[in-house]
Amino acid sequence: MGRKRISGATVGVDQAGGRARRAATSGQPARRPPGLAIVERDGRFHLSGRIRIKGRSIRVRQSTSLAANAANRDAAEELRRQKEQEIRDAVLWGIRPSVPLAVAADKYLNRSRKRPLNAIDGHRIKELDTKFGARRLNEITEAEWVEFIDKRMAGRAAVTRERYIDLVHSFLAWCKERPRQWLSDLPAFDRDREARTRGRSDASYEVQTFARHRRLLRAPVDSPRTA
Repeated sequence: MGRKRISGATVGVDQAGGRARRAATSGQPARRPPGLAIVERDGRFHLSGRIRIKGRSIRVRQSTSLAANAANRDAAEELRRQKEQEIRDAVLWGIRPSVPLAVAADKYLNRSRKRPLNAIDGHRIKELDTKFGARRLNEITEAEWVEFIDKRMAGRAAVTRERYIDLVHSFLAWCKERPRQWLSDLPAFDRDREARTRGRSDASYEVQTFARHRRLLRAPVDSPRTA
């Protein structure tokens, strides 16, 4: 009787404040809340902390490369959210962190291969970079890929469209393969089977013709006979 009732919310705040005061008076740092925090270090925003999930504790200490100022705070918060989501996806679902298309395109263009990528295909991969460069691969939707190709190939021959789709599909399939696994699913495109088959036959003919011309150019030239 005569006791003053204290709400649970007030108790929680008082307890939290008490813990902070006890930490301050004891000289020990206050315990950081779970998850990643944005800290300022050397004039840059950094991500620091631990993600605890499925009995694991994953430590993160990573620079955002953003200058530590008010203008970049929202961008730093978004990078923090993305990093936490990437870790959860990797632990819970086995999905590896994705990368911006610009990074994937650069690695694809510069990877070692038996036969160099021709100039036209190299230029087309750079077109993808121009369109989606800063976007992460796993965030680009199937509808966006279809819309891009429809606009890019508008008015072009069906064979040309099929070759373009083949290149995009090969690039994305490479991104999906181990050990990269930068996206989980490949977009589906409407294909013209007849044009696709004809395009491959034409491409095979062009390769054979090019190889035959190279052999002729490398063949030794008989010296003219003297009378």
